[in-house]
Amino acid sequence: MSFGTTGTTGTTPSAYPQQSYFDDAYTDDHDLMGTQRSRRSKRESGSGLGGFFGRVTGGRIGSKPADTGDMDLPLTQTGVAPAGTQQPQQTMADDGSTHSTQSSGWKFSNFSFGRAPVDPSTLGPRIIHLNDTPANAARKFMDNHVSTAKYNIATFLPKFLFEQFSKYANLFFLFTAIIQQVPNVSPTNKYTTIGPLAVVLLVSAIKEGVEDVKRHNSDKDLNRSKAEVLQGGDFVIKKWYQIKVGDIIRVTSGKPIPADLILLASSEPEGLCYIETANLDGETNLKIKQALPETAAILSPGVLSRVQGVLKSEQPNNHLYTFEGTLSIDTGGGEKELPLSPDQMLLRVSCLLWQS
Repeated sequence: MSFGTTGTTGTTPSAYPQQSYFDDAYTDDHDLMGTQRSRRSKRESGSGLGGFFGRVTGGRIGSKPADTGDMDLPLTQTGVAPAGTQQPQQTMADDGSTHSTQSSGWKFSNFSFGRAPVDPSTLGPRIIHLNDTPANAARKFMDNHVSTAKYNIATFLPKFLFEQFSKYANLFFLFTAIIQQVPNVSPTNKYTTIGPLAVVLLVSAIKEGVEDVKRHNSDKDLNRSKAEVLQGGDFVIKKWYQIKVGDIIRVTSGKPIPADLILLASSEPEGLCYIETANLDGETNLKIKQALPETAAILSPGVLSRVQGVLKSEQPNNHLYTFEGTLSIDTGGGEKELPLSPDQMLLRVSCLLWQS
């Protein structure tokens, strides 16, 4: 039996010149009986693989190589050259020094639909309050509901058609079918192409719909699984999607972890527990997790309900084997900030097992 608190869980398409310069000199001796032609070819030094790797390590392919001591410093662009021109740009490093670089080659801006992804490292720590539902609700955390389905009733038709006509074959037959609908343009029947295309789309739509219904049913069963959540001075049964950030949860042996948890205590000696992560990474060997010594002895629901503290963790990400955070909790001698590591991290859908 374990207790846990819910927590966290282009390269530009520029051409690469070979940097080889052939200087062809042709000389004629004006002798009509035996004209001879000589070719002389030379390559500039520093234009082979050494020059190419020098540009890569400089941080920008096609630009002037940077100094070795500054190539790892983050630079901030302060000027933009007009289109079609090459202009030196002043950049400033972290030490306040300025560098002038000569940009060259073609530059293409990255273009994508929708909102650009946010780097979790720029958002700062995630602050979670233990046993303080109003404070956590004010931060508007996401709920514990999970959906793996691709469509819903409103988005099925537009998303399905967009996906199907993203394929060149379907798009080709669609244009052919449109042309065949124009009278006196196509010698074939107007249903020759549109008929088979409609049948293919119909079969694909049925297949996608059946598979998505199965995903919805699987998500519903998982989100409605039962978990023991501390409420007041006792544990009550709640469904997984009803679990809130900051709740204290009790997990028994053989049960899956309902949310990303921080291990507070365990009924095993020294706060140990054993986790199987086959649903996450396919590994069936048990991984040992251990609670902090300051919280390992807190097993009574009454004592757990009076625990007050603040958990500072990294933002949710896709890292399975790394975790950084701190737990500020009153350990009897005043509030103490305790460091957290992956040894206290229990990931969702991993399974708690008993070591015989």
